[in-house]
Amino acid sequence: MVVAARQVWTMQFGDGTLARIDPETNEAAAVRVGEAAGIASDGDDIWVAANGNTLVRVDGESGRRERVLKLASRPLFELRDAGFLTVSADSIWLTIPVLGDNLADQTLWRVDPRTGAVKARAPLLANPVSLAADARFVWVANIEGGKITRVDMATNTAKNIEASIGPAGVAIGAGSVWVTHSVPEVWRINPDTARVQAKIHLDTGTTRSIAFGGGRVWVSTESAVLGIDPKTNKVVQTVELIEPRRETGPTAMVYLDGDLWVSIE
Repeated sequence: MVVAARQVWTMQFGDGTLARIDPETNEAAAVRVGEAAGIASDGDDIWVAANGNTLVRVDGESGRRERVLKLASRPLFELRDAGFLTVSADSIWLTIPVLGDNLADQTLWRVDPRTGAVKARAPLLANPVSLAADARFVWVANIEGGKITRVDMATNTAKNIEASIGPAGVAIGAGSVWVTHSVPEVWRINPDTARVQAKIHLDTGTTRSIAFGGGRVWVSTESAVLGIDPKTNKVVQTVELIEPRRETGPTAMVYLDGDLWVSIE
């Protein structure tokens, strides 16, 4: 789930479309792009990793397809195994499995958004599932590899950073990197030194996604959303959404104009 052109966009698994939600009316329109594995926003437009080997640029306001970049003649990624991406430093950063095996270590491709040329590759660990970028680095949570990878945009070099069990989500805000894990714990990391500033224990079950907005860090759980105050590193708000159910619940989140948008699977 991302924001582009002041609209909320989310993937719809299995039917080849994205949903574009108008925050003024709360109405969703389907935009066909092909089988999407990941989406990212540059603020104005959407980039979609689609159909196993393609990057598609979609106008964030109209939903019109603007550019299609075919990265290879063979499939590079599949739904839920890779094709996760972020946009920063005039580049698209895309996770790609090694030899199609998502259980092995993967690579981060730096792709030119005009030509589709791969400008650099950086090594990742197994099963990278979440990316975020600040002004200097791309941060990748490797859920199977058990570490966070920090990729320097100036040199395209990677550094692996210790994490807790199953790092699953990463977000940037309040001058820090925030990481969720498969255990109920959020780590706050200094982006310059890569040192852990705080470990925030949550009185909840499994954490899922993480986002920053409105001066707070938002963490989704199996049934709720928690708000963490970065001034105190404490949970200051809990919003219960649904009754806990196995394999369902809140997934992605974005913040727009004072509202937190949460997708429920």
